[in-house]
Amino acid sequence: MKFLIFCSLPRNSGSYVMGKYISKSLAKHHKVDYINSFSRLPFNLYYLASIPIYVLKSLFRKSDYVIVLKPFPAACIAALIQKLYGAKIILDIDDIDYGYTNYLAKITKYIQSLFAKRFDFIFVHNKELMKKVQQDFKISKEKLFLREQGVDLAVFRPIKTTKKNEKKCLIFTGHLNASSYLDEIIKAFKLASAKKNNLRLVIIGDGYKKPAYERMAKKLNIDAKFLGYISDQEMIARHIAYSSAGVVYYPNTIGNKYRCSMKLREYLSMGKPVACNDFGDLKRFKNYTYMSDTGDIKAFSEQILKALFHSDKRELQGMSYVRKNLSWDSVVEDMLKKIKAV
Repeated sequence: MKFLIFCSLPRNSGSYVMGKYISKSLAKHHKVDYINSFSRLPFNLYYLASIPIYVLKSLFRKSDYVIVLKPFPAACIAALIQKLYGAKIILDIDDIDYGYTNYLAKITKYIQSLFAKRFDFIFVHNKELMKKVQQDFKISKEKLFLREQGVDLAVFRPIKTTKKNEKKCLIFTGHLNASSYLDEIIKAFKLASAKKNNLRLVIIGDGYKKPAYERMAKKLNIDAKFLGYISDQEMIARHIAYSSAGVVYYPNTIGNKYRCSMKLREYLSMGKPVACNDFGDLKRFKNYTYMSDTGDIKAFSEQILKALFHSDKRELQGMSYVRKNLSWDSVVEDMLKKIKAV
């Protein structure tokens, strides 16, 4: 089979990276064409500039299936062209995009629902998101399917390192936008640093909130190292390997209720201790992580210290679970089975 993949976001986004993993797994047994998006444009500019590019690239290609990552106009319009050619359209929804903004929320929701109703298969990442999509987009149950958030086991694997850091490093990887919630992590890290003076926060990622986070870290006088956007996933994995623990935080928001954390799965896949809180998808990994109550930054800081200094090796059970159940190859195989069964 031939697959064509469009991502609605730029190459420095988690969605685009996720598409690369899906493409890599599909390409082992099928022909795949993953259309390159722009590199690092602001979202509003990307939104406009990508429409003519995607339309042109769709006009001169043929496929059996099109995968659309996030239901924004550029990728969806390109997919509808393929539908006219006879292709089946798979829409992948990984969160509620209208859960992060107010003034655009209703418009975003309306536009996404229009496209979603015209596609053949809708994949979502958890049961809560499935209920939300069905309710908000008025999608029939027959078109909705669950799919796991996967991990590239070949990249995010246990890595032995000889490098010795003079400080205990806590790492965060992710796009620094409205959904990164690095504010809470920085505040908790400040509290942790007051108890231990040999800590460093390492942040990999870029986005419009990066300057604000850098100013916040400087104001709080914490040891924070912003490495910026890194496209090489192997290099990201090496940075994780050099770090003592990973960190994720989901405040109690509508958007976070329906998201799944790729970074948490990647940390665990490498056998790293993970400090997080007990909200949304994160709760699923409570037996494998160092978890605090949501909203309690002091308790979160204590879990950060526990992950860094007092690990009881629960992360090794988490590593076993992730590597056994959440590889991208198994996720993609399950997707194809569900599509063929219809």
